[in-house]
Amino acid sequence: MRVIDIELESHEYQRNPWDVYAYLRNNKPVFWSEANRSFYISKASLIRDILMDRDHFTAEHVFRTTRHLFGPTIIDMEGEHHQRIRAALGKKFKSGEVNTVLEGIINEVVQKRFDRLGACTELEVISGFAAAIPIGVIMRILGLPVEHSDWVFTVMRPIMRYLDNSKESMTQALTSADQLQAYILETIRLTPSFEPGSLLAELLPNPGSELLTEAELVRHVMLLLSAGTDTTMGTIANVITCLLRNPETLKELQQDTELLPRVIKETLRLEPPLHSTLRIAKEKVVIQDVTIPKGSAVQLLLASANRDEEIYDHADRWDIYRREKHTMAFGAGSHHCIGTLLAQKELELIFKEFFKRYVIAPRQGLALPEIRGRSFRCPQEVFIQLEPACQITSCSIRG
Repeated sequence: MRVIDIELESHEYQRNPWDVYAYLRNNKPVFWSEANRSFYISKASLIRDILMDRDHFTAEHVFRTTRHLFGPTIIDMEGEHHQRIRAALGKKFKSGEVNTVLEGIINEVVQKRFDRLGACTELEVISGFAAAIPIGVIMRILGLPVEHSDWVFTVMRPIMRYLDNSKESMTQALTSADQLQAYILETIRLTPSFEPGSLLAELLPNPGSELLTEAELVRHVMLLLSAGTDTTMGTIANVITCLLRNPETLKELQQDTELLPRVIKETLRLEPPLHSTLRIAKEKVVIQDVTIPKGSAVQLLLASANRDEEIYDHADRWDIYRREKHTMAFGAGSHHCIGTLLAQKELELIFKEFFKRYVIAPRQGLALPEIRGRSFRCPQEVFIQLEPACQITSCSIRG
């Protein structure tokens, strides 16, 4: 194939961006898209170099979609402000905390959700548990009332659609962001004390505090709600889809859940929910004979890097036994995903309990789920059959 431009809105691209990525990697690894007014970088080595290069590239830009909705956050900050806030938030997501306090929270939320599913024999995965567990977990970690999880998840839908595609309604997204901000502020100001160990309990500004201001805290609670929900939800859906496509591996996993870390890591490589991240050129720079002017938007195709033939043998194959360990799913450098360890732990505990309770198979009479989307990619619905069978013949829990 020959790529003239990247047509993000096309049905063909949203179903299969992989052919476009492969063409770019092998022919135009630094590609100017006139339609999107951005440079696209598709090779793993170049992407890693840019992510690590703070002299020539920055995540900071006043017109980033996240700034439209949340204001400045660590996702689009640099320098001392970024380091200070990331350090304050990061304490909650280090391995010691994740493997003790947060593991307990995850297990509690997971157990309650799967207890509600009971003995279903048919299930839609996203409405059944893939949405409810991540929002429940992040609400508990933050210290927000878990009974408000459904409302928060619903309010966030226009925000998440706009973050994926700025052509979606900005008015609806801003209205939702205002609602979410007002809810967080009201909760902070009216709650006498938050649960000990929760992020809000630890980071609420006190007289003389050198942590976060109230405004910074609210913005980052909004960010963590967004980042901690949809990517995990999408990964759950993509893992189930990859397993349904590979019945032999599914059978192996159901007999040996010690394979879960391999299954999750390989899915995040082959079918990550988030495909790209943005950087801005701080000055004119030349990469592989292509001049990138100062101020240019540079889209780093993380998902393309995950299928780079120079790194991975049979890069388009889902192989949980592959030797290559590296994945770009969580980024790299100073903006590497702050919740990486939490996400990995959450996914492992969710699937460990799920496969402890259920044996799954594709829903009879339905095609396998289709992973599709623009920059954020997962199936819209994932229908499965469950064993052991029981008196309940179908369910689709929403709430």
